[in-house]
Amino acid sequence: VSTSTQDSVVYQAAEAQFIKGNYEMAVKGFDSYIQTYSNGAFILPARYYRGESKYYTGNVVGSLPDFEYVIAQPTNKFSEKSLTRAAIISFNQGDFSKSANYYESLKEIASTEDLKNDATLGAMRAYFKIKNYNKATEYANDVLTLKGLSEIIQVEAVFYRGIAQLNLKNTAAAILDLESVIKRINNEWAAESKYNLALIAYQKNELENAEKLCFEFISIYPSYPEWMVKSYILLSDVYVSKGEYFKAKVTLQSVVDSYEKKDDLYNQAIEKLNKVKDL
Repeated sequence: VSTSTQDSVVYQAAEAQFIKGNYEMAVKGFDSYIQTYSNGAFILPARYYRGESKYYTGNVVGSLPDFEYVIAQPTNKFSEKSLTRAAIISFNQGDFSKSANYYESLKEIASTEDLKNDATLGAMRAYFKIKNYNKATEYANDVLTLKGLSEIIQVEAVFYRGIAQLNLKNTAAAILDLESVIKRINNEWAAESKYNLALIAYQKNELENAEKLCFEFISIYPSYPEWMVKSYILLSDVYVSKGEYFKAKVTLQSVVDSYEKKDDLYNQAIEKLNKVKDL
């Protein structure tokens, strides 16, 4: 029996298990094929189907190297699905930089509008995660041109763009987006947006407006304790800037007394409280 015939037989046996849904057996079959015929005629589909088999048996992390092997080859019939898998797996593992690259590649070769849209959305989220705010803005703008988006996805894109613009020091553009988020949704994005509007007002020395926005936050968003604490700390900064040291002290003391997490925010409140006691 020729080597090429043996190659084919071993591969087809593993593929048959995959087709039947016997994924654990398929993994073993593809393992055998890949170990024996590392440069075999069927090495590309063997790597792809082994990745899929591992994925379906719950070994999601273990499937990634096979999908990455496929991605590294010239564009082929398995590229699209491998990029989709690799982008999602990398994102879920917290490797947002790698995920962003895979989503960008997927967008370029996507064969359907839905898949192209998913890749655009994924790239926006991944770039935001790694604080690449220029790219996050670029993809947020792309997302907002897509047809048939749900309201929550539209708001998500506006939120990411607003926070990105804030970090890029494009304050006027950021304010427009953050105000839009607050009008359209009531969730943590809105809470973070409200806090940042108060922070912008404080940084612009618009102290009365900053105080007003802090009180609005405290009234509207009690369900987000970390942003609530940030707002109280910001309010204390406003009071210090206005020379109202007693109010600042009372505000910070309330944070220290009520905030249960002993984290950086708690330590920040303690530090500011100690300073304001001396004023």
